[in-house]
Amino acid sequence: MAEQQNEEIVLFLGGDFSGIHAQTFANALVAFDEFYRSVGFVISPELEFELLLTQTEGGSFKAYIKAVRKDAKSLLEKPVTNVITPILIGVLFLWLSNEKVVIKEGLDSYIVEKGGEKIVLPKYPAAGEFPKNPTEIVKKASRDSSVRRSAKRLIEACELDPEVKEFDIRPSRAPNTPILPIKREHFVVIRGLPDEVLDDIPEVRRRKYYRQRAIVVTAVLEKTKRKWEFLWEGNKINANILDDNFFDKLANHEYEFGQGDVLTIDLEVEQKLNPYIRAYENKLYHVTK
Repeated sequence: MAEQQNEEIVLFLGGDFSGIHAQTFANALVAFDEFYRSVGFVISPELEFELLLTQTEGGSFKAYIKAVRKDAKSLLEKPVTNVITPILIGVLFLWLSNEKVVIKEGLDSYIVEKGGEKIVLPKYPAAGEFPKNPTEIVKKASRDSSVRRSAKRLIEACELDPEVKEFDIRPSRAPNTPILPIKREHFVVIRGLPDEVLDDIPEVRRRKYYRQRAIVVTAVLEKTKRKWEFLWEGNKINANILDDNFFDKLANHEYEFGQGDVLTIDLEVEQKLNPYIRAYENKLYHVTK
């Protein structure tokens, strides 16, 4: 059996320019990273997906995707490949049309259908397993608040640059072939999505925030039950660190930092719904990476 390949996709930002502003590029890349991971979490909560940028070309960039275990210690023996993108395309398709979207797996492609419209995505020869019930997963992902927020951030990053006229996600094997081009005049459809679907709100939930900047207020330089204190988004929080690799490197003096230093972290927040104001309140914080 051929070795499985990691998923490769192109995030295309179109417009009348030969190059893209550095700030637009950076903001779009970070937002897309969160969007991709949020959809991936809906599909496979036990996995963490890492995006690596391999090259840029004109007004687009290509991100090389590999799937790693949730603890980020070891690569999967059989990477999950070409799975996230069809679901992600289906979610965007559903938001833009507000009609039922159906996803099918063919011998050499994935097919995203809505009414009489059809998007065909090529399947890699050594692609991994495709999730069961992909149509239901699209519906679930489209209602997920983390998926919605990250998609809105991506669109906002594009919208802030007046030179960006469209946004698209394409397979790397056909980087010049439009798949679902979202024109600037349609950005408002995604940007205007409510964060929550009010008839489907659980009492307790967990939310992941990737690559967050946190200022160290109080550090605990060994693995204990004591929690670190950070300043995150202007608020003081207490969080335990679940990343064993961090403490190993700390013990080997690979990290040196102190109060006031800034760390880039992946944060998981446990939230509980306040029934009186119909909003979530943060209860517990965990640094996962």
